Amino acid sequence: MRIAVATSNQKTVDLHFGKTSIFSLYDVERDAIHRAGAVEVIQYCASDPSHSQHEQRFAAIARALTGCRAVVCRQIGDLPRISLAEEGVQVYTAQGAVDEALRDAWLLFSAGSP
Repeated sequence: MRIAVATSNQKTVDLHFGKTSIFSLYDVERDAIHRAGAVEVIQYCASDPSHSQHEQRFAAIARALTGCRAVVCRQIGDLPRISLAEEGVQVYTAQGAVDEALRDAWLLFSAGSP
Protein backbone atom coordinates (compact mmCIF):
# COMPACT_ATOMS: atom_id res chain seq x y z
CA MET A 1 0.00 0.00 0.00
CA ARG A 2 1.41 3.38 -0.96
CA ILE A 3 1.12 6.03 1.76
CA ALA A 4 2.07 9.72 1.57
CA VAL A 5 3.49 11.31 4.72
CA ALA A 6 3.66 14.96 5.72
CA THR A 7 7.15 15.05 7.22
CA SER A 8 9.92 17.59 7.16
CA ASN A 9 12.69 15.10 7.90
CA GLN A 10 11.49 11.55 6.98
CA LYS A 11 11.75 10.65 10.68
CA THR A 12 8.72 12.28 12.30
CA VAL A 13 5.17 13.08 11.25
CA ASP A 14 5.36 16.77 12.01
CA LEU A 15 3.46 18.70 9.35
CA HIS A 16 -0.14 19.76 8.85
CA PHE A 17 -1.61 18.58 5.52
CA GLY A 18 -2.23 22.15 4.41
CA LYS A 19 1.28 23.35 5.23
CA THR A 20 3.10 20.53 3.46
CA SER A 21 5.04 21.31 0.30
CA ILE A 22 6.62 17.85 -0.08
CA PHE A 23 4.97 14.53 0.72
CA SER A 24 7.31 11.58 1.30
CA LEU A 25 5.98 8.40 -0.31
CA TYR A 26 6.28 4.96 1.25
CA ASP A 27 5.27 1.48 0.13
CA VAL A 28 4.06 -0.35 3.20
CA GLU A 29 3.52 -4.09 3.54
CA ARG A 30 2.93 -6.30 6.56
CA ASP A 31 6.65 -6.65 7.36
CA ALA A 32 8.32 -3.94 5.31
CA ILE A 33 8.41 -0.21 4.75
CA HIS A 34 10.21 1.16 1.70
CA ARG A 35 10.66 4.83 0.86
CA ALA A 36 9.34 5.30 -2.67
CA GLY A 37 10.30 8.92 -3.27
CA ALA A 38 8.55 12.22 -2.77
CA VAL A 39 6.17 14.56 -4.52
CA GLU A 40 6.36 18.32 -4.39
CA VAL A 41 3.10 20.27 -4.15
CA ILE A 42 1.95 23.83 -3.66
CA GLN A 43 0.77 24.14 -0.06
CA TYR A 44 -2.99 23.77 0.28
CA CYS A 45 -3.18 26.51 2.94
CA ALA A 46 -1.83 29.91 2.11
CA SER A 47 -1.57 32.82 4.45
CA ASP A 48 -4.32 34.69 2.62
CA PRO A 49 -7.60 34.61 4.56
CA SER A 50 -9.75 34.37 1.42
CA HIS A 51 -8.39 30.91 0.48
CA SER A 52 -9.44 31.72 -3.07
CA GLN A 53 -7.46 28.93 -4.74
CA HIS A 54 -8.18 25.98 -2.46
CA GLU A 55 -10.03 24.03 -5.13
CA GLN A 56 -7.21 24.39 -7.65
CA ARG A 57 -4.54 23.65 -5.05
CA PHE A 58 -6.39 20.58 -3.83
CA ALA A 59 -6.84 19.25 -7.36
CA ALA A 60 -3.09 19.55 -7.94
CA ILE A 61 -2.33 17.76 -4.66
CA ALA A 62 -4.81 14.99 -5.49
CA ARG A 63 -3.08 14.48 -8.85
CA ALA A 64 0.33 14.37 -7.14
CA LEU A 65 -0.95 11.73 -4.70
CA THR A 66 -2.38 9.48 -7.41
CA GLY A 67 -1.69 5.88 -6.44
CA CYS A 68 -1.63 6.62 -2.71
CA ARG A 69 -4.16 4.78 -0.62
CA ALA A 70 -3.61 6.97 2.43
CA VAL A 71 -2.07 10.17 3.75
CA VAL A 72 -0.47 10.46 7.18
CA CYS A 73 -0.19 13.97 8.61
CA ARG A 74 -0.15 15.73 11.95
CA GLN A 75 -3.43 17.60 11.32
CA ILE A 76 -5.91 18.15 8.51
CA GLY A 77 -9.05 20.22 8.12
CA ASP A 78 -12.47 18.73 7.47
CA LEU A 79 -12.74 19.93 3.87
CA PRO A 80 -9.47 18.39 2.63
CA ARG A 81 -10.20 15.19 4.63
CA ILE A 82 -13.60 14.85 2.93
CA SER A 83 -12.14 15.72 -0.46
CA LEU A 84 -9.41 13.10 -0.08
CA ALA A 85 -11.99 10.49 0.90
CA GLU A 86 -13.92 11.32 -2.27
CA GLU A 87 -10.69 10.58 -4.18
CA GLY A 88 -10.38 7.22 -2.39
CA VAL A 89 -7.56 8.36 -0.10
CA GLN A 90 -7.88 7.69 3.64
CA VAL A 91 -6.34 10.04 6.23
CA TYR A 92 -4.52 9.01 9.37
CA THR A 93 -3.48 11.76 11.78
CA ALA A 94 -0.50 11.13 14.01
CA GLN A 95 2.61 12.71 15.39
CA GLY A 96 5.85 11.03 16.19
CA ALA A 97 7.91 8.44 14.36
CA VAL A 98 7.10 7.97 10.66
CA ASP A 99 7.65 4.19 10.77
CA GLU A 100 5.25 3.76 13.69
CA ALA A 101 2.58 5.93 12.05
CA LEU A 102 2.96 4.01 8.78
CA ARG A 103 2.52 0.66 10.55
CA ASP A 104 -0.55 1.96 12.39
CA ALA A 105 -2.08 3.37 9.20
CA TRP A 106 -1.38 0.12 7.34
CA LEU A 107 -3.08 -1.91 10.07
CA LEU A 108 -6.08 0.41 10.10
CA PHE A 109 -6.59 0.66 6.36
CA SER A 110 -5.66 -2.86 5.34
CA ALA A 111 -7.66 -4.39 8.21
CA GLY A 112 -4.53 -6.41 8.93
CA SER A 113 -4.79 -8.36 5.67
CA PRO A 114 -1.67 -10.05 4.30
